[in-house]
Amino acid sequence: MAEKLAENLYTIPVPLPGNPLKNLNVYLLAGERNLLIDTGFHLDACRDALLAGLRELRVDMDRTDIFLTHLHSDHTGLAPDIAGPNTRIFIGEKDLSHMPGSHSDFSWADSDRRFAAEGFPWPLLRELVERNPAQGLSPVPYDDYIPVSDGQVFSYGGHRFQAIWTPGHTPGHMILWEEETGICILGDHVLFDITPNVTRWHGVTDSLGDYLHALEQVRTLPVTLPLPAHRAVHAAFQDRCDALIAHHGRRCREVLRILRDGGSMTAWNIASGMTWRIRARNWAEFPTPQKWFAVGEAMAHLDHLIALGLVARQPSKPFVTYHLSQEGIHGIDSLPGV
Repeated sequence: MAEKLAENLYTIPVPLPGNPLKNLNVYLLAGERNLLIDTGFHLDACRDALLAGLRELRVDMDRTDIFLTHLHSDHTGLAPDIAGPNTRIFIGEKDLSHMPGSHSDFSWADSDRRFAAEGFPWPLLRELVERNPAQGLSPVPYDDYIPVSDGQVFSYGGHRFQAIWTPGHTPGHMILWEEETGICILGDHVLFDITPNVTRWHGVTDSLGDYLHALEQVRTLPVTLPLPAHRAVHAAFQDRCDALIAHHGRRCREVLRILRDGGSMTAWNIASGMTWRIRARNWAEFPTPQKWFAVGEAMAHLDHLIALGLVARQPSKPFVTYHLSQEGIHGIDSLPGV
């Protein structure tokens, strides 16, 4: 059931079956020409719910453009499928090279080799081909995405939103900000029930550092209506930004303590010792896709600690390992809010 949020602004709930995110909040700016923001997995349940909401709002896809906040398949999966002949599909320019199509330089085989070097077992990586939604539920190859640059303006339904580049969750993540109304369509940059996953991206030195810098920038916006891509809003926008920054400071300290107590370790072993909010009694019981996300997040925190000079990386064989630097040994409890 679609819900009106403001003048010519609606949300359509799209379920994400079998996924801990539970649902996607799709947004629609309605007018002479519409803008649909995000789409759901390339999955029948997502397609059925989205199309039902669009029918309820009497949306003609031939008069509708699509804005993808970022490349993840729960946001992009249906975009090429539901596009009309005149639909333009927008996505942040830094995410474009990861999207399926002739322009993509991303390879799951390369990704698997990088994770294997960090200690992730090959049998589990092979299992992910069927179980990881990032692989199995992504959009069909499409070559006509339109790249979005920082500061670009989108005018639909009497609204005027500015795209703001907020890297970290993905390299090209974008939010939409309307200064006049205080409405901010957040994608996965700021979530309120859960913490956005930040992983290591190939070609990015410090994804977590990028994410924290972007949080510091957007936390000053006078947001009156924050609209996240998942779940609901349970805190003031600035307070939630501050809580996310503090969360990653605690996670960095946790990684440093694990290295202090365990010595030289792989990212896989570090992730297995970190604290995770998941319905599993121990690391062995983690679903394999969640292990993949956890190891990626551990790598992002390690990259940030390397950038701060607190951790060193040793590219030894067969696995890459990490250990505390001299600064890290003395900096565990005095680490600044990162």
